[in-house]
Order: sequence, then structure tokens, then C-alpha cells
Amino acid sequence: VQGDAPWTYTDYQNSMKGYANSPWPRFKQNNFNTGHRPKKPPGFVISLPDVSSCDKSFSIPITLDNPDSQSLRGIDLTITFDSSVISPKNLPEEAATLTGGILQGNYSLNYNKDVSGQIILSIYTNGTTVNTGGIIAYLNFDVKGAVGSTTKLNFAQSLVNSTQATTKAGSFTVIGCKISGNVIYYPPSTRYVPNAQIILDGTPVSPPDGNTDCGGNYTITASAGTHKVSASKSTDLGGISGLDAYDISMYMIGKKVFNCYQKIAADVNRDGMITSEDAGIIREYAVKNRSCMNNSTPCVEWVFIPYPITDCSGWPPITYPTERSGITIPPSATGQDFIGIRIGDVTGNWAPDSATCPATRSKRSRIETRDNATYTLTANPGFTCKVPILLNDSSEIRSLDITVEFDSSVLTAKSVTPSGILNGKGYAISTGLSVAGKVFASMSAGSVVTDKGEVVYISFTPSVTTQTDTILKLTQFDVNETALSGAFGNAVCVPQPSASDCSGDTKIGLKDAVYGLQCISGLRQNCTCNADLAKVIQVLRVLSGL
Repeated sequence: VQGDAPWTYTDYQNSMKGYANSPWPRFKQNNFNTGHRPKKPPGFVISLPDVSSCDKSFSIPITLDNPDSQSLRGIDLTITFDSSVISPKNLPEEAATLTGGILQGNYSLNYNKDVSGQIILSIYTNGTTVNTGGIIAYLNFDVKGAVGSTTKLNFAQSLVNSTQATTKAGSFTVIGCKISGNVIYYPPSTRYVPNAQIILDGTPVSPPDGNTDCGGNYTITASAGTHKVSASKSTDLGGISGLDAYDISMYMIGKKVFNCYQKIAADVNRDGMITSEDAGIIREYAVKNRSCMNNSTPCVEWVFIPYPITDCSGWPPITYPTERSGITIPPSATGQDFIGIRIGDVTGNWAPDSATCPATRSKRSRIETRDNATYTLTANPGFTCKVPILLNDSSEIRSLDITVEFDSSVLTAKSVTPSGILNGKGYAISTGLSVAGKVFASMSAGSVVTDKGEVVYISFTPSVTTQTDTILKLTQFDVNETALSGAFGNAVCVPQPSASDCSGDTKIGLKDAVYGLQCISGLRQNCTCNADLAKVIQVLRVLSGL
């Protein structure tokens, strides 16, 4: 009585032809006993889609729904549009065609586009009719409007078999074309460069589209025409160490070979050549004594090249393209890639900032899990303390980069000096003392030492007037750009000459110890030297060699 299969109005009509109404009273007076008959469908429906494109021309389909599967004998349509946005194609291209639709081959088409803002179509059968639905024709337009302009595509007339069809209007919107690409760090790296700023025709593109993502990808919008694209970057400034300086030095004496990308990276002062000056600049930069490695305005921290470079045998001077030009759209342009190079990073160890792209692993300054990564130093007024730093495991030392943090209200860092296994071994050292509470040291080898033990000592003077305990932290200890196990040794504190020269003879000797004892015991009046027992004991230790 209540079947579970759906049935259509056509099913109903066909069934009624085979079943007569019952001659006796029955429910709804037919043999189906369903209590209803299907709703008659609306008949023919002709529709146009909503389309957007950046191309100079486009095609748009006209679709016919034929729910009753009626034979199609003739179709008459008039479609209107804004002629300032689009216009029908001119010969030799057709403004309308049946090619690719359900009527192709069995129907003829005539059209008239002489009236601005409309096109009239007349479609009729050649003798064989089609009784299905689908795309019946395509309209072909040229785009005239600017990016953002739009037009409705309305039906002023829609007759199928001389019967008015239901219509659904469409629209067309002019959008900007896309330029897209990828930015990768220089080969053989497989790392991508995030947050590179994409520049279109000399103007930076606003974020987020204007910045590469964590996979180095970008997609920007541009109007029709010919464009040029470049990239820049002033963030993610890691990857610079004493090893870069060492490798440049080795290159200068013929013991290191650079590929073309490394040569670009090595020219940190951007004078088109690679010299030992570039190595020296890198060491200064590594210890924060320089904010930029060149005199460019603004500072050039990165360069981006649009095409791979395989032959640089003609350098110097070092020359390379920096932009992609001649990008003509429409259509949209893909594959507009760049290769990023961090200036100074000849070893290629740069990695993106993990705070920006958490999925990536970056090299960062950190306290390693090692013995004596912190040290408690007793600061005494009038004393200079030498704090040694040790390498725990034997290693080949081509470069050494160290950062120590301290309380600048308690101590003042004075110097970093190669000592122990590196003393007198020809290691070049740059020291950075300009950042409050931090001391930086970057070293590169002359003759490479392979050993373990004391490598440098840091000299501190107190900034306090009373004895104070303070903590030192070894936050970076990189050998050849690899974090190794480092430690503090025991500090040696000695009186400062100006504070311990009680006798005034510009020397520290037994006279100063006696003078201090006399002042402490009250045997000397009007003492000009601020003596105390700790200072006297320290003087005696120095004199005795303890």
C-alpha cells in the first residue's frame, strides 16, 4: 500500500495508462492506494552559473534541465549583460557555439550580438531531436572591466519548444590573477624560508598573502599585464658563527671550495669580492659588535635569486639577478620560485625560527645539559675575577662561539682571553661586551687544535660595594656550530691594583699587606687605602703564588 521506492510524475503517468480506475469504491479511486500522486515538475529550467576569472576572455555554459525528457525542437534565448564589463567575442572566434554540448551535430545555431549588452540565440533541430538535459551551448566573451567589476547575466527571453522556461540568472566578476611560487634555502638544503616579503613591481605585498608561509609558499594577486616579482627578508637572522669566518679564511688560502651560493653568502660587505675582511666582519657580527654586515641602506641580511646558478667561474665581481621579470598575466602564473641566501652563512646551517614555525627545528642559544652550566661567583669590591670556561670532550676546534649571561648590577665583563689548550695557538677572537648582562666570544682557528680542557677565561670586575654572590650561566657553547658540553672552571679572584696598592708605589707587594694589617689593627691612622682582612689575605696569596 505504501511502497518504499520513490516514483516520479512520469512513472505515475505511465502507470495510469496501464491501470484503469477501479469500478468499485477504493481509496483515492486508483489501484495504487497511495493517497497522493507525485507533484508535477516545473518543466524546462535554463540556467547560467556564477563565474569569476582573471583571464582576458572566458566561456560560460548554458544549462538546460529537462525533467520530463521532452524532445527538444527549438530554443530561443536572449541574454543581457553589462557591456562595460564583458563583450561577446568577435570573428574569427564565435560568440556562441554548440560545440561540447548535448546538441552538437544535431542542431543549428544562429545568434545576433549587434545590440550592445545583449546576445540573441536561435537553436533548432536538423531532424534528430534530443530528449535529455545538459549543457546546450557556450557563450564566449572578452573581458573589458577592471578587477572587481561584475555583471549579471540575465534572461530577457527563454523559450523551449515555444514554451516559457524557468530561468536562473548567472553573473561574472573580474578578479585579479594569481602569481605563486616557493622560496627554498640554498642547495643542497631542503629547508624552506618562511616570512619572506614578496615584492610586486617594487611594492611590498601586504601580509598575509605577501609573506611566505612555513613551507616557503606564497600566492599574490595581480591585475592583467606584465609584472616583476622579487623577495626580501630581515628576520630569522641566525646561522652566523665563527665557523663561517674560519671557512672564508680557508677559502682565501685555497683550502676551501665554495659553490656559487656560498660565494654570494661570503660576500658579506657586498663589494662583489670575497676577502679576509668578510671573515672579520662576520666575527664582529657574531659577538653583537655590528648590527649589520654591510653598509647597505636598509641593511641587507638576505638575498634572493630567481634561478639556480650552476656556473660562477667568471666571478668576481659577484653578480646575480634578484627579480623575476616579464611575468605576463592572464593567465595566472605559477612556479615563480626563489632561492634564499642568509648573508654570511657559508656553512649553510641556517634554520627558521622555531617560534615562527613550530614544526621546524632551529639552532638556538640554550643552556645544554652539561656539568657546571651555571656557576656561583662571589663578587668582592676591589677584586678582578678570572672565570675559566672548559670544553669537556675532546674535539677538533675550528670555531668556538660562547655566550655567558650574568647580573649586570653585580658584575661588569671586561674581556675574554684564549687560554689553556687554545693559548698561543693563533686563534682569532672577537669579544662582544656591549649588551648588558651578556658577554659574547667568537673564535676561529689558525692552526686547528684537537683537545679538551680550558679554552678561554672571562675577566669580571664587581659593580657592588659589598660582597655579593651571583650566578653565571653558560647559555651558548658551540664548537664548529654544534652545541657541545662546556662548563665553568673555578674562578680566580685577585685584588685590583688601584684598590690594593696601599703603599702608593704602583706595585702590589709586601708593603701593601703590612699597610693593610696596620690599618685593620688600628696601628695606622688616616689610612688612605680601603683595607680589609679578605683583601690582605688575597694579597698574601698572590705574593706566595697560592
